[in-house]
Amino acid sequence: MLTKGKLLLVLCLSILIFSGHAQDPEFQRFTKEDGLPGNFVRCFLKDNQGFMWIGTSSGLCKYDGLEFKLYTKKSGFGISNDYISCLFQDSEGLIWIGTNNGGINVFDPKTESLSIYQHDKNDPNSIPGDRVGVITEDQNGVIWVGFDNGIGLSKIDKKTGTVTNYDPFASISRKGAKAIRTIIVDQWRPDTLWIATTSGLISFDKTNESFYVIDHPLKSVNRHGFFDADQIDKDHILGGLFHAGTDIYNINEDAWQGNFEDLEKEVRIMDVVRKSETEYWLAVRKKGLALLDLKTNNIQFVPSDLKNYETVFPGFTYAVFSDENKLWVGGINGLSFYNGIQPTFPFDSLSFTQELYGRVSSASAKYDKNYLAGTYGAGLWEIDKLTNEKKIHAFDNASSEIITDMLEMSDKILLVGHSGLKLFNKRTGQVRSLEIGPFMDLEFFMESIHPWTDEFALILTRHGGAFKIHLETFDISPLFEINEKVIPYNHDVFQTKDGKLWIATDKDILIYDPQNDSISHFSPTSMSSQGNKHILTIKEDRHGTKWIGTLTGLIKLEDGKETLINSSNSNLPSDYIQSILFDKNHDLWVATDVGISRIDHETLETINYDNSDGVNYSGAFERVDDQILVGSYGGYSLFHPDSIDFKYDPPKVYFTAFNVANEKYQSEKAINYSEQINLNYNQNFISFGFSAPSFIQPNKLQFAYKLEGLDSDWIYSGNRRYANYTNLDGGEYSFAVKARYADGDWGEIKTIPINVSSPFWETWWFYTLCCLAIVGAGFSFYKTRINILQRKADQEAQELRLEAFQKRLMDLNASPPDLALNMDEVNSKLSTPLSEREFEVLQMSLDGKSNAEIAEGLFISMSTVKFHLRNTYSKLGVSNRKEALIYVVKKP
Repeated sequence: MLTKGKLLLVLCLSILIFSGHAQDPEFQRFTKEDGLPGNFVRCFLKDNQGFMWIGTSSGLCKYDGLEFKLYTKKSGFGISNDYISCLFQDSEGLIWIGTNNGGINVFDPKTESLSIYQHDKNDPNSIPGDRVGVITEDQNGVIWVGFDNGIGLSKIDKKTGTVTNYDPFASISRKGAKAIRTIIVDQWRPDTLWIATTSGLISFDKTNESFYVIDHPLKSVNRHGFFDADQIDKDHILGGLFHAGTDIYNINEDAWQGNFEDLEKEVRIMDVVRKSETEYWLAVRKKGLALLDLKTNNIQFVPSDLKNYETVFPGFTYAVFSDENKLWVGGINGLSFYNGIQPTFPFDSLSFTQELYGRVSSASAKYDKNYLAGTYGAGLWEIDKLTNEKKIHAFDNASSEIITDMLEMSDKILLVGHSGLKLFNKRTGQVRSLEIGPFMDLEFFMESIHPWTDEFALILTRHGGAFKIHLETFDISPLFEINEKVIPYNHDVFQTKDGKLWIATDKDILIYDPQNDSISHFSPTSMSSQGNKHILTIKEDRHGTKWIGTLTGLIKLEDGKETLINSSNSNLPSDYIQSILFDKNHDLWVATDVGISRIDHETLETINYDNSDGVNYSGAFERVDDQILVGSYGGYSLFHPDSIDFKYDPPKVYFTAFNVANEKYQSEKAINYSEQINLNYNQNFISFGFSAPSFIQPNKLQFAYKLEGLDSDWIYSGNRRYANYTNLDGGEYSFAVKARYADGDWGEIKTIPINVSSPFWETWWFYTLCCLAIVGAGFSFYKTRINILQRKADQEAQELRLEAFQKRLMDLNASPPDLALNMDEVNSKLSTPLSEREFEVLQMSLDGKSNAEIAEGLFISMSTVKFHLRNTYSKLGVSNRKEALIYVVKKP
């Protein structure tokens, strides 16, 4: 919207910039409140990806047309100084940042790293100062730097980092500021640099390393300082004087044209940028923006009130940048941006010349003419469809008349409004008021009129309910009985195929069945709360699907199932759905409080149009034949849906961020330059940021993305520029994103592979170990079970044998039974094991042999037998053969 302060600017720019263009230009102004790091804008740079870099006295930022990303000390950027004086991107893509008191910072976008050149008083090979005025690069890739504190010129070899310093002011004896403002690399003379300084223009021969000071006629009054310059062609240099406008130096003649401005005008040129072969934009310190015509040497100023913050150039102006008809102007109170390539609808428009015509709120075109009426209008407009001839039929009290709707018939038109009902006779062109009868008090403003039957039409009022009107007698009566305690605010009515009337109210949908004279209510469950149950419009498509416009979005009602479509789950720009209509292709067109939108009836894909497209919707929204009529304040616009064809180059997408668990992912390269992302299994909560730099309707950019390996199809995110994924399984993925303008073609797909490692418990070797462990555990369990069962059987056998022994040993003289002993089993019970000889003696003793038989059998003496028996009994803790027998046969 144009403010009063911009009106004169727009008129001037419409002449200066794009004469004959159908749409008036308009600047946008950005300040710190909009995202700039500071309001004092000093310089601009458009990088090789299309992003705009803006240098301010409070830091640096990058702009994609929608969002500002800050590069300041406060934001964590390791820059040496936040006062940015100049910006330059070299042939390798490095961004050179000149600061006011921190030297040179070189930013590598590939690694997002900084290297810094600063003055070191102990190092003669360092740069000579830290106040940088300009940075550029010659044809050999050598960087040249001019300083702002009178100490000279530096040459930097990027490969070695070697700095060579020169003093262009050595031959200048005049006192005063000696600062380099611009360095021009002569494209026709590879050995020559042109240096614009506050002490005049100087040429530098790189081969001979010699300087030549070019005197200007204003030198005698010390007003010959240049703050910017540009090489017009092979033979001419344009200089921007700080005190006297511009002048042109003829290289071949070594002379100035002398067409500078009067010093008293204070035309102080801070920046110059080429607009065309014969035109330059000028940033004029105290006068804002100007346009220089080289043919006439005439400077035309765009008016700017330095003290009026409603204008687009308040305060001093210091920088200007132009690229493909886009214009950026910077000063002490922010930047102003103008895009000259604004698209327009293929409108057939009517704009009223009178200021008090109000908005066109109603329209009809059933026959051979279009009719328009509205609020505070002079009457009813009649426009012949064939000849486009226009005439107006006046109303009584035209200055206060408010017409809200109309119903056209073959010979007449009924007009309803806040002041009552009117009848327009097409044949005579006469307009007269009709009596509305006792049923309608004037406080119940008529809002709309709708066709119903051959005999009757329906009138909806603001608070009085629904009425029917006879189309011949114009008698009015209530359509149904009204509950006076709950009188709805009626918005729209629609007759369904079964003859029922669906009436949109501020409480719900009232359904009237004329056959049974009955009323029922339908309240959509998909609406957020009872307080927002405002139904604004209802339409039914050819398949019987109902589309309901509400304050909370668009409801699709199909076979009793509701689907809510709004700004949170679609590309709709607003939830305020005021009107709905269908075009000949059966696509939906909806009018919202911010413009109009086309919705594909099959895919529900949405394309939005608003003021930036030339759409000024604020009134009628009707289908006229195969066209759509949009009413607005002061006129209307008529367009064919198939004629909309905005042609743009498909946008190119770049990755701007990659986070893991909401923290920036640390890698050697910035995400946009990375070939692949490798993540651990526990780094499975990730998010991407992406952008497509655009300064032509950036809010109309649409993005789509998918994670191949997880998403089966593209996810259409509208203008949202990020994507989140959680709990990713291990595996190979590829993230892809693309963008387009409105209904244009999708651009190139940007992709990056992602490898998420699997946790060790999901690897093949872990599965193998688990299988082996399970088999081993099973076998171990089997063996343990067998051993347990075997021990249990042995124990039971021992108990039975012990019982038998005990019975047989009741008599001490009884012969012991045959007993097979196991030396290991016996020793397992003892703290001191038996020797092999002791075990043999015990075995023979328990078998019932005497000591003599034992001595004879083992070829030992009787005393030795007794010795072994004493030791054995001691180790067994027994005193005789009977106790020894009981001990060895009992269970452990």
